[in-house]
Amino acid sequence: MLVTEKMSSQLHYVSPDDNLQSVYARMIELKVRHMLVIDAGRLVGILSDRDMLLFAKPGYGYLFPDGRCVRDVMAQEVIKVSPDASLDEVAKIMLELRIDAVPILRSDGHIMGVVTATDLIRLIADRTFEPPRVPLSNDSSGAYASELCEDLV
Repeated sequence: MLVTEKMSSQLHYVSPDDNLQSVYARMIELKVRHMLVIDAGRLVGILSDRDMLLFAKPGYGYLFPDGRCVRDVMAQEVIKVSPDASLDEVAKIMLELRIDAVPILRSDGHIMGVVTATDLIRLIADRTFEPPRVPLSNDSSGAYASELCEDLV
């Protein structure tokens, strides 16, 4: 299966000069753990919540020292793959390098999407999930609700 079949195409970007406190608030609001860092239309880094926490001070949520910006904490060496990469290949890269997000870039540098650890977990869950077998109440036939639902499809 190719990465383009399961990648997240709703991307969230920040600038290297953005303030960490505001970026952290935005990540919480968007419920994301990674932001792509774009400068002059180019991917120049990736920022994870873990990168940020290394520079955080405990408080209500997390507080970041004044003046800290994305550039100070982002990973500048971004591991990326082409759209023809397989999900297996990306999963192995993520496991080996202990990273949770890999951007998908075309040969011209255009960012198509990103594959995250959450995307891979969702794929596994979708493949293995079976609906629970709930017995019908007041029915002595031993029928299950999931079996009746299958008959309706």
